[in-house]
Amino acid sequence: MINLLKQETCLSIDFENNCLSGKTRIKHILQDSNRLSLYCKQLEITKVYGSQGQIPHSYPPPENQSKWLSYALNNTHETKDLLEMSWQLWDYELQQGGFLSLTFPFSRGEVTIYIEYQIHNPIGGLKMYSHNGSSILITESAHESKRYWMPCLDGLHHKYPLTLEIQVPEEYYVVASGELIGVVNENSQRFFQYSTNTYISTIGFCVAKLPYILQDPNNSLATHFSMKSDKELLYTIHNSKFSYGNMLRSFAGKFAKPFPFLSQKVVFLPSVGDTQRHAGLSILDEKYLINERLHEGIIPLIRELVSSASYNWLECFYRMFSWADYWLIYGLQEYLAWSYIGEILDHNELKFIINREVKNYCSYVEKGLELRPLCSMFFTNPNDLLMDPVFRLKSGLVFHMISSKVGKLHLQKVLEVFLCPQSTTNEFIKSFKKQYRISLKEFAKNWIYGTGAPLLQCKFSYNKRDNTLDFSLDQTPLFQSYLDSSANKQFSSLGNTNYSVPLRMNMMRFYTGPLSIIIYETDGSEIESFKKDIEVNKEHFKTQIQCKKKLKKPNNPKRREETEEEKFNRQNECPVLWVRVDPDFEILRKVEIAYNDFMWMEQLKKEKEDVLAQHDAIIAARKSTDYTNVLNLLYEKLEDNKCFYKVRMKAAKSLSAISYPINAYKGLDYLIYYFKNRHYDKKFLKPNDFSSRDEYFVDKTVLRSIIKVSDMSLTYNYSRIRVNSSFVVEFLADVLKSNDNSNNSYDDSYWRGNLLEILGNTTNPVYISEIFQEMIWNFKIDTTIPSHNYVITSSCLKGLLKISHHHKLSLQTTYNHFNTKLAYYPPRIQQKILMFMISYQYIQHEQPGEFLKIPLNMIAKYPQNGHFYVKCLWKVLKKFGSSDWVLHEIRANEIIKKQLWDLCTSPYSLANPYYSFTITSLYKYLFPRDWSTDTMDPAWEEKQDIDPSQHRFEAIDLTKGTWREWAEEVLSRMMNHEYSGPFLIPVDYEAEGLYDYPEIITHPMDFSTVQGKLHENEYSNFHDLVADVRLIFDNCRLYNAEGCTLYKHAEMLDSLFRDLVAPIEEHLGISQPEVRLKLRVFAGDIQIENGNN
Repeated sequence: MINLLKQETCLSIDFENNCLSGKTRIKHILQDSNRLSLYCKQLEITKVYGSQGQIPHSYPPPENQSKWLSYALNNTHETKDLLEMSWQLWDYELQQGGFLSLTFPFSRGEVTIYIEYQIHNPIGGLKMYSHNGSSILITESAHESKRYWMPCLDGLHHKYPLTLEIQVPEEYYVVASGELIGVVNENSQRFFQYSTNTYISTIGFCVAKLPYILQDPNNSLATHFSMKSDKELLYTIHNSKFSYGNMLRSFAGKFAKPFPFLSQKVVFLPSVGDTQRHAGLSILDEKYLINERLHEGIIPLIRELVSSASYNWLECFYRMFSWADYWLIYGLQEYLAWSYIGEILDHNELKFIINREVKNYCSYVEKGLELRPLCSMFFTNPNDLLMDPVFRLKSGLVFHMISSKVGKLHLQKVLEVFLCPQSTTNEFIKSFKKQYRISLKEFAKNWIYGTGAPLLQCKFSYNKRDNTLDFSLDQTPLFQSYLDSSANKQFSSLGNTNYSVPLRMNMMRFYTGPLSIIIYETDGSEIESFKKDIEVNKEHFKTQIQCKKKLKKPNNPKRREETEEEKFNRQNECPVLWVRVDPDFEILRKVEIAYNDFMWMEQLKKEKEDVLAQHDAIIAARKSTDYTNVLNLLYEKLEDNKCFYKVRMKAAKSLSAISYPINAYKGLDYLIYYFKNRHYDKKFLKPNDFSSRDEYFVDKTVLRSIIKVSDMSLTYNYSRIRVNSSFVVEFLADVLKSNDNSNNSYDDSYWRGNLLEILGNTTNPVYISEIFQEMIWNFKIDTTIPSHNYVITSSCLKGLLKISHHHKLSLQTTYNHFNTKLAYYPPRIQQKILMFMISYQYIQHEQPGEFLKIPLNMIAKYPQNGHFYVKCLWKVLKKFGSSDWVLHEIRANEIIKKQLWDLCTSPYSLANPYYSFTITSLYKYLFPRDWSTDTMDPAWEEKQDIDPSQHRFEAIDLTKGTWREWAEEVLSRMMNHEYSGPFLIPVDYEAEGLYDYPEIITHPMDFSTVQGKLHENEYSNFHDLVADVRLIFDNCRLYNAEGCTLYKHAEMLDSLFRDLVAPIEEHLGISQPEVRLKLRVFAGDIQIENGNN
């Protein structure tokens, strides 16, 4: 319980010396303790005093604050320590209550504390950097980042009354959480005062020169700030579709709650990177300002704006009960962003987004990168949750799945009732049962409490006799791909059937639950569809689906020639045209459907509404050998401007994919004919006209598809190879050379960049020298007159990599140029240049250690931009993580292993969750843990530099009161402990999916039951109460695996409880019984059993 009355913090910003000076006044009420601990890191505390003078305190200097880590991880390079490192550190600081410990001469009453401190060259919580000679300071939104710039108390469910005063040079402006009290100018300095009363984890501010300040015309609550041209800012806030003010109004209706604050500040700054979300304050990268002359970037912009707007309700009004429930917050932010896109753009756009995100999630699972279930007590460090892209992605997808399963309206009604300041996963699942009698128990078991996803291989065959569709389903866990991959081959213990790795993560071996199938059938005259829900309960599953139609005999009085459809139907007498499996993404999966070419063609020709069905049919049609019909159908889709533009883009890609010598490259002819028909007037290229967003993206894809066709063979280096013809290369070069944007109201930077990247993909060696020179010339122009976000530079880099890959062209001069000029580019462009340098090293088969050094050196040199550079490491992991030679070289290199380990355990890593998560994920993947030897390190406790006395309660005063009063005090202290959450109420094993719980735990017990029995006088003596409390911890240790978080928390609480009750038992003359514990094996886990039972 936080007994804070008020805190006032004054900060003075010194940009010249890259430091801050601070002074904090805290009014607090002491209750039964003369000690107070405050959270703070990297602060150099110079003075701590009160109204009576100096206050005795202890505080390790910043350079020693990672000392505990050095002890805890001493002399070991095992990944299992990394797996436990983050939550061990978090739990340690939580137990300490913070690094700053104050001691008072009394234990009750109000105290006023003054703390003066400085921060030099901050490495976490704050980001200080410059842009075009102007300094910028922003606070990060990680949960514990506030501890890095002010001493504070911290609590998940307690609001924090704070007055923040920030002193800056007079040309700077401060934007902060809360309400602006006033601004005072004095001696060329400005003092900004803000007042707020919200959760401490949501408070933040930024400091910059902000010449453009505009109020949202659609909502007076929102004010926008920017350093960039007011033209883009004006267009951003006046665009009715993407108006931040309209978003706030929309969410107030959806949450049935008004905006929690009196104002919302939206600040656009350069080189911010990931959006920093705070209470009433969103700090976004200025790349999210809408440029009215561009079509690119609209969808990412909406996602960022919606997520930052909904944060004000989901973090500042509603709260999760514990970090295990945090997926509810993240998931809702993602789900609301996707829903908003579907509402204001197109529902088909939303379908493609969900389809892409499901594929991304499945890709993560296949590569072994899903680290935890959404709701689990095994992983408690919130920074890991905040940084994990898989966690955030899956959270949003689960909400989409629930929406598809129960309906969007039902979900919204449940959220209106369910959301509260302490929301839990268990209550969320139960809400659907209470309100609509919809059980999500099996759903939660699969997707919330479990990990992984299945590959569904579906086969259909028509049973003519019964008029049924025979459906067979074979499932394979996607995680199997990781078990069979090079990343996992070093451990023979992890074979095809050994699932010891995912045992504690509830890894899905196969899906169980309902599977939706839509069947399209015809009687020969009209097409109808019906939906069938099949209950899947096996790895290999078969069933029959009754068809609702039968084919009528064809009426052909004029003896005309049969159509292909009539011929197929007559021969097979099959009324089923095509089938869709899980079309609404009610589960996370990969689907492979095996049926004949005719059914795919029917789906392509006759599906008019489901854009994903059209998309899947286009992909499947590539395998058909009926090239003429397929090419004609694909061209019809490409030409049809009523068809969704992403379906047309996929048709263009497929036209190039099936352009073979056997069909005389007809697909290429179609593509060139389509483009010339739209953009040429006789023999001359028309001026650009990008007024239609859909046509713009389709045209870009058509050009990309043209270069994919190798329509000519030639002899090169004594070998016969297939390459792009001179006609294709010269055609594309002419489009670039003749590009005329003089009368176009839209910017053509991305159009030209697309053409340059396309030319880099050419396989014809004759033109390589000319293309190379063209790209170098464009590099120089882009340096002098930068394109939007340096898109020309980025495109040329991609094109050069392709040239180097295809033609073994040396790019060392270009590489050296960027290596020396890297700092001249903005950080987000540096990130792309770094990926170019890494990829080039990879193409040249340099040692993996060499290309890993590139981003690592940049992090060491420019730590203020570390959050940009670490993204390169994550991309390296995804791009090269499955390469055999990369993994072999890295795992055999002890120098790389040590370097990565040192980075994982460095103070910089401790202070920067953005950096820490990526670098530790890289280490875990490259040097995975051998789970076959998964035993608890007996020396683990010795490695922890923890003073046991710091975790103990003060003894209870036995000179007054009765044993019942002492018992009440014991229970109160235990129930208020931060680890007591899982033990406060009875285990709801049905909701949690713990179906074996009643078989193992025959006498369940919890603190609320003990407290109730004490109040009802059901205990005749103190010994019986002690036995029940110990039963709580014995049950936990019996059911959970040794070494897991819950087990350790039970051990800790049991130890504290024994210390509390020992003096009472001695006072009452009660001896503690000896408990003999023995081990038994249950369901693959080591369990503990009480020997007396």
